[in-house]
Amino acid sequence: QRFASKYIAWSFTRLVLAAQSSQHFAMAGQVVVVVDPVSTGGCVAVEAVNRGYSVIIAWCAEMTTDMRTHVPDVAKGIKYYAEVEERETIPETAAAVKEAAGGMPIVACIVGAETGVTLADHLSAELKVRSNGIFPTGDRRNKSVQQRAVKA
Repeated sequence: QRFASKYIAWSFTRLVLAAQSSQHFAMAGQVVVVVDPVSTGGCVAVEAVNRGYSVIIAWCAEMTTDMRTHVPDVAKGIKYYAEVEERETIPETAAAVKEAAGGMPIVACIVGAETGVTLADHLSAELKVRSNGIFPTGDRRNKSVQQRAVKA
């Protein structure tokens, strides 16, 4: 448990520092978006809150009500700045996230669970924050697509 907490804190720090590039600025008044903050992703969201970020959680369309309850104990009862549901299009979802941010800068968009990989990839690109990008040959979650990419 202690190792996992330290690893999550270290990982979160690396993600946000990478997202911020070499810029240094305060966390207060900045937004981190976490897509599908369940399982370990809930810990990532809590770490962002603990570091002073306003956390907006974004739920992908396939995340059921039941799946949303699968959060670690540390994330139960956490108060997020806002929640956004995936919309029909990525631009519409990004607009909803920007509206929820209320003018605060969005500094990172981090995937919390495997279900949110595709949305996080597209949303981070649309929000113009550091991104894995959009996988050009298909859905990055598809293992067959990944195997073909490695073979190429």
